[in-house]
Amino acid sequence: MIGSTEAVWRLFEYSMHERFPSVVQLAVHLQNGQRVYFTEQTADEIARREPPFFKLCHEDLFAKNLMYNEAPRFYTWDSSKKEWKRRKRGEKVEGEDICETQTIGRVSTVSPRQGECFFLRILIHKVKGPTSFDDLKTVNGLICYTFREACQLQGLMDNDNAWFSTMQEVCLCSSPHALRSLPAIIITQCIPSDGRSWWDHEATLNFFKAYQSAECLWKIKSKDYCNKYLKEKAYENLVKLCQEFDPCVIKDTIAKKVNNVRTSFRRKLKKKENSKMSGAGTDNVYEPKLWYFDHLVFLTDEETPRQSFSNIPVYLDRDVPQDEGLICESQSNYSTYIEVR
Repeated sequence: MIGSTEAVWRLFEYSMHERFPSVVQLAVHLQNGQRVYFTEQTADEIARREPPFFKLCHEDLFAKNLMYNEAPRFYTWDSSKKEWKRRKRGEKVEGEDICETQTIGRVSTVSPRQGECFFLRILIHKVKGPTSFDDLKTVNGLICYTFREACQLQGLMDNDNAWFSTMQEVCLCSSPHALRSLPAIIITQCIPSDGRSWWDHEATLNFFKAYQSAECLWKIKSKDYCNKYLKEKAYENLVKLCQEFDPCVIKDTIAKKVNNVRTSFRRKLKKKENSKMSGAGTDNVYEPKLWYFDHLVFLTDEETPRQSFSNIPVYLDRDVPQDEGLICESQSNYSTYIEVR
């Protein structure tokens, strides 16, 4: 039952509510995985058509600073021409011929069980201005084989330490039948971050141990750090080790992989150190989720920036040396005296 006022309002078909801000639904699909409609005459044109957002980032420099879900704030979708156009209404963006609104871009939900499409959805919320699917898979200049691998190198996924611990416990107390079935159950039902890691986990640890033993590759204070011959021999040993499970590995591949791993380690280490310096309690200190973080702690001293020192003497005002060959530069409560040579 409704009142007379509401009844009249409904009879005249006035608006009952307002939606603000507007929400734009954004599609997500793998390469060549979108649904298209074509005729015999338009088949070639549609086959060569690139995704609209990639095309926008190619042609509009402003879009290079945006992620996919941010595009509706500055652009409108022209469904007839299948392209994005700059907004002409809203708040003017300083220095740009474009307007901004509060429109929300919402990317369609993707189940983790859809594999690569799920990881693609994660990346489009992190990578700005991609012009191709390869751009989304590029990390530190290296194009990854899969979107999953790109997510792992950027630290966007949880590690599998819990599952590895489970397997180690099962090895001690379970039957051979359980040992054979448990990995299959975890991979199919528990959605680990990388199913391949179940087979090459030990190989990766062996690689880290071999890299740690080759101090000429990473230890700056080592007397062999500048020895090119020893570095080449160390890389040859690493290549031989990796070719046991991937015959296509070459030196450049290893160098890029090591660079990616050290970059991820450096970011997590910096985040952990910053959390300590912020005054957070012991329980609130950031703990990295990279499964190999603890295996790279030998790099801590190499990745920590060294404190710089000045060779210019600084004296308190009361200890000013009486020397005509000194020039005084006042700095609050201190005075810096630079010797004129």
